[in-house]
Amino acid sequence: MLLEVTDLAVAYGRIQAVRGVSFAVDKGQALALLGPNGAGKTSTVEAIVGFLPKTSGSVRFCGKDITRASASEIARSGLALVPQWRELFPGFSVEETLEAGMHIGRKRGRTNVDDIYQMFPRLAERRKQLAGTLSGGEQQMLAIGRALATTPTMLLLDEPSAGLAVGIVKDLVKVLKTILANGIPILVIEQSIPLASAVAQDCLILATGTPVWRGAMAEAEKSDDIHRYYFGDQSAGSWQGDAKGQRT
Repeated sequence: MLLEVTDLAVAYGRIQAVRGVSFAVDKGQALALLGPNGAGKTSTVEAIVGFLPKTSGSVRFCGKDITRASASEIARSGLALVPQWRELFPGFSVEETLEAGMHIGRKRGRTNVDDIYQMFPRLAERRKQLAGTLSGGEQQMLAIGRALATTPTMLLLDEPSAGLAVGIVKDLVKVLKTILANGIPILVIEQSIPLASAVAQDCLILATGTPVWRGAMAEAEKSDDIHRYYFGDQSAGSWQGDAKGQRT
């Protein structure tokens, strides 16, 4: 497996934020990590990439143990995170932001960002514009573009649809499908089952930091129980059938 997470646990002092999280993602795959607010999704992904210390458990990437590696070491290994709120430098232009990503990408053979501009034509039009002046959708494009500029082996996206209009989310889905088609596996953290189901084949659902369901994304999309218990009524009536995945 390309990414293997085993019995991961994360704590904030005495508060256990994540416990017993295990999953694996291989080449060509997309996995969705789902759950409501406070489920521990962001803590999980930030622990994987070295932003948070792990209380216990292990993480392996490309066959190597990266459990205790630093965030910079993990980024250089090819595991790239697109944070939930993009975390761009507002005073950097689009071009400067992508060039910053290229600093890591050059070590893996990247010499330009022309392919990123082809994927995001709007960024090409705004290459001299400051990141802080872009719309929310454009900033998300830039955050993904910056991650791609590192020439990642795998991409992690933390709630990429947060704060975006429906039309922008549809464009985002097309981009993620293109990234997968280009051979880059994806771990996508979401609250939106519709977005996740458009991209991922399988999913793991967290509640209060603990895995509660895992299985095919198609089954999660159909399940009344999953929708009602873990996502409230925000899409009531659009989910039918019973979950047949594995309850954990």
